[in-house]
Amino acid sequence: MQLLLKFFICILFVYKLNSQSNFNFHCPGNITVNCNIDYKNLDQFGKAYVDQNGLQVWIKDCKVITEINDCGIGEISRIWEVQDPDLNWQSCKQIITLSNANAFGYNDITWPRDITIESCDPESDLKNVSKPFDRPYWKTNKCAKPMLGFSDSRHKVNESCTKLLRTWKILDWCVYDAYKNPNAGIFLYTQTIKLIKNDSAVKILCPNDTVVTTYDCKGVQLSIDPAKFSSQCNIPFIIYNDSEHADTNLSGASGYYPLGDHKFYYIAEYACGKELKCEYNISIKNIKQPTPYCKVGVIIDLMPVDSNGDGMPDEGMVEVWASDLNHGSFHSCPGNNINFSFSEDLLDKNKIFTCKDLGENEVTIYVTDKNGNKDFCKTKIIIQNNTGIPNCKKTFVNNKKYGVNFSVKNFETKSAPQSIKIKLTNTKDNSSFFLQEINQGEFELKDLQCSEDYNIEVIVNDKFVSNVEDILWLKRYLNHKIESPRPTQILAADINSDSKIDNQDLLLISKNRNTNHTNGYKLIPEELLNNNSNSILDAYTNVSWKLNIAEEGIYQKKFTLIPIGRFQSIKNQAGFFVTQETSDNSFIEIRLTQNQNSVSLSHDSKVNLSCAIYDLTGREVRKFQIGENQYVELSGNSLQLSTGFYILDFGIEKKKIFIAAE
Repeated sequence: MQLLLKFFICILFVYKLNSQSNFNFHCPGNITVNCNIDYKNLDQFGKAYVDQNGLQVWIKDCKVITEINDCGIGEISRIWEVQDPDLNWQSCKQIITLSNANAFGYNDITWPRDITIESCDPESDLKNVSKPFDRPYWKTNKCAKPMLGFSDSRHKVNESCTKLLRTWKILDWCVYDAYKNPNAGIFLYTQTIKLIKNDSAVKILCPNDTVVTTYDCKGVQLSIDPAKFSSQCNIPFIIYNDSEHADTNLSGASGYYPLGDHKFYYIAEYACGKELKCEYNISIKNIKQPTPYCKVGVIIDLMPVDSNGDGMPDEGMVEVWASDLNHGSFHSCPGNNINFSFSEDLLDKNKIFTCKDLGENEVTIYVTDKNGNKDFCKTKIIIQNNTGIPNCKKTFVNNKKYGVNFSVKNFETKSAPQSIKIKLTNTKDNSSFFLQEINQGEFELKDLQCSEDYNIEVIVNDKFVSNVEDILWLKRYLNHKIESPRPTQILAADINSDSKIDNQDLLLISKNRNTNHTNGYKLIPEELLNNNSNSILDAYTNVSWKLNIAEEGIYQKKFTLIPIGRFQSIKNQAGFFVTQETSDNSFIEIRLTQNQNSVSLSHDSKVNLSCAIYDLTGREVRKFQIGENQYVELSGNSLQLSTGFYILDFGIEKKKIFIAAE
C-alpha cells in the first residue's frame, strides 16, 4: 500500500496575556470516520480555542500530518500550539482515523440471475450471455478494491442436460488478510445455470402401421423396425417403446405378438426430460380357413300356407337355415367361432323355399370365422310336398331365353381393342362359349337360358410389357409423390388384384418386366369410372361378373379395357422425363427442361450423373456432373460456347440430344 504523508506548518501566534487572568486551552477530541468521507475541510471535525476570562480565541492548525494508504485507510494528525500567560508553550493533538469498516458489503453487489439456456450448443451460447446473467456488478467505492473470480461445479443428468453451479467470489483487496482475518472481505454467491441441448425442429418417425397374416392360431414372432429421431443439430436422445409384447423396451419393438390388434407408442426422450411420441398400430390376423362339412341329400317338406284366408292351403313354404345343413364343420384354432350362411354375406343365414323349388336344389354353405376367413361346401336339398298342398308345382323357366350385347373400348386408344374375345362359362356344367363380334368392339350372343348362371371372362391377345416409366410411376405413387392419380391409374396399379396398392404390386411389375411377362388387362364396367380414386378399388371389388338374368330380352353393357401396369406418363409442360436403369436394377428419373435460351437438367437419385458436351466433330468441349438433387442450367453464355450446334451427352445410359448455342 502507498502511504500518503502530508505536513502543514502553522504560523505561531504569541499572545501577551495578563498572568493574573483565567487561561484555558481547548482541543477537539480524537475521532474515527468512514474513509468515504470528504475530509478536505478538517474543521468539520472540530477546532482548537483559548478561553481567557470568558474571551474565546480560535486557534488555527499549526501542523497537519496525513498518513493514508491507497485503500483510503489511515490517520490525519492535527497539532496546535499556544503560549500561556506565563510565556510557556502548550500544545494539543487530534487524531482523525479513516476506517473502511462496512465500506463494502453484500448490499453493494448485484449478483447474476439464474439462467436456462436451450439451444443446439448451449456451451457456446453461455459465453455470450449478457447482463444481468453474465457476472456480478457493484457500486464503485474508493475504500474498496473488489477482485472477481468464479469456479464451476458441473452435474450432468445425461448428454443433453447439465446443471452448472457457478460460485462467484468477490475479494476486497483492502480488507482481505489471509493471515489476520481470512474470512473478512470475501463475498460468495452461487448462480444456477441449466445447459440443455435442444432443437425446436425435432421429430420422431414411427414405422408404417402393419397388418401381418399368419396360419398360427396364437400369434407370430415379429421383427419391427425401430422408430427414428430427426434433429437438425443431432442432439442426443433415447428412444424406447411401451409395447407389452416387445422383447425389450428400446427403440425396436420386435417380439412375439398374439392375434389381434395392438397399439403402442415409441417415445423419444431428449433435452432434460422432454418427450416426443408417435403411435404404432399392428394387426395380427389369422388367415387359416375353417373346414366346412355339409349334410348330403337333406329332404325337407313344405308346410301348407293359406295366403288368401279362405281356409284352404294354396301355397307351400319352408324356412331353411344354413346352420341346419352343417355336418360337423370346425376350425382348427380353439375358440375361433364359426358362422354359417348361404353366401359370402354373413347376414344371408336363411332361405325360403316354396312350391316353385320342389325337387333338388343345389345350395352353397359358407363357413366363416370371426376373422372373416371362409370356405364353403356344396350340397343338395330336396323339397317335397308330402302334405298334399293343392296346385303346388315346380315352376320351370328353362324355356325363357335372353341375349347379351357388350361393347368394349380401349381406354388408352379410346377405340375398339384388337384381338379381344369375351367368354361365358356356365356355372353348372362348366361349358363355355364365346360372344360373336358383330362390329369392331361390339359383341353379342343370344339364346342364353334364364335358368342358368354364366361367368364373364375377357381374353386379350394383345401383348405388352410395362416399361421403366410405368415402374417409376408406381414407385412415385407409393412414395406419395403422385398428388391426384386418376381412377384408371389406380385400377391399373393393383397388379395382383388384391384391392390394394403396395410394394407387392411394385415387386410384381418389376419382376414381369425383367422376365418379359405381360400383366394382362382389366375389364371395367363403364359406370364404374364415375367413382373417384379413393373408392374405385372397393367399387371394382364389388362388381359381379356373373350373369343371372331372369327375364327375356337383350341385356346391354358397356365396358372399358384397361391394361394392368401401364400408366399415363407424367408430363412436364416445358420438357420431358428420361428414365434410366442403374446397375443394381433401380431407376432414376432425369428431368430435361427446354427453356427459351437454355437447357436445364435435374434428377432426384442418390448418384452423380456424368455429362459432357461435344461439337459436331466429336471433340469434347465441356464436362461436368449433376449431383444428388442438383439443378443445372446450361446456356451458351454459362458454358462459354461459340455459336453453333452441339451434342449433350448425359446420364448413365449416355442419352444424346442436340442443343444450339446462339
